[in-house]
Amino acid sequence: MLADTSSRRWLALVAIGLYWAMLFLLTHMPGDERDEQPRRKIPHLDKVAHAAAFAGLAALACLAVAAFRPVTPPVLVGIASVLATYAAVDELTQGLIRDRTPDLRDWLADMLGTLAGIGAFLLARLALVGRLAKAATAPAAEPARE
Repeated sequence: MLADTSSRRWLALVAIGLYWAMLFLLTHMPGDERDEQPRRKIPHLDKVAHAAAFAGLAALACLAVAAFRPVTPPVLVGIASVLATYAAVDELTQGLIRDRTPDLRDWLADMLGTLAGIGAFLLARLALVGRLAKAATAPAAEPARE
């Protein structure tokens, strides 16, 4: 287990760095018109992928920040703002890539995913804090009697 604070911080930064780099590469690969045909069988599947990708990015961003400082409401707004800006830049720069086009609906899906990722982080933190508080207040187990 990573009990050392510097190890946790390093791991958090590496995890979000690798995830974000992978996300950037995937969203900036040239498209292929032939790839569009199978996707049309499931409408808006790409929006689900956008939301899921940004949910993961937001949750990792929360974990990375939490490794360095308390995650307060203003910090969460900051994380959401950074990801909203990144998502907009990501969509706009896709217009520079062959067979890729920016789409406002993709950005909206990114924002929905961002909110879901932040919400998942908050729920997990709440569950963990509740579990730790319950464990701290639970009476000590009595030794077994022979």
